Amino acid sequence: MHGPRWLYLHGFASGRDSAKGVALSRHYQARGVTLERLDLRVPTLIVHGRDDTTVPIDGSRRWAAGKRHVRLVEVDDGHELTVSLPRIAAEADAHLATLLGPQ
Repeated sequence: MHGPRWLYLHGFASGRDSAKGVALSRHYQARGVTLERLDLRVPTLIVHGRDDTTVPIDGSRRWAAGKRHVRLVEVDDGHELTVSLPRIAAEADAHLATLLGPQ
């Protein structure tokens, strides 16, 4: 891959810049748009650990608040979410099933 592998974006929850993968469009970075400022209008599932000390859950709560298309699932886990993998799989399956409809 040519060029930088990371974009540095300002984090709403942390109040500081952090590295994000280049998969995030340079188009947005050039315009000063962060993930927190994106106006996502697609059904969105967030799974966040209540014991996450890296990214406090309050940021996810604020971002999801009032967005009917966003579902925040809080789990008793930390940042890595390893304890919650079965729950995450079940939540993701249910979330995708609502998008795909009857099969």
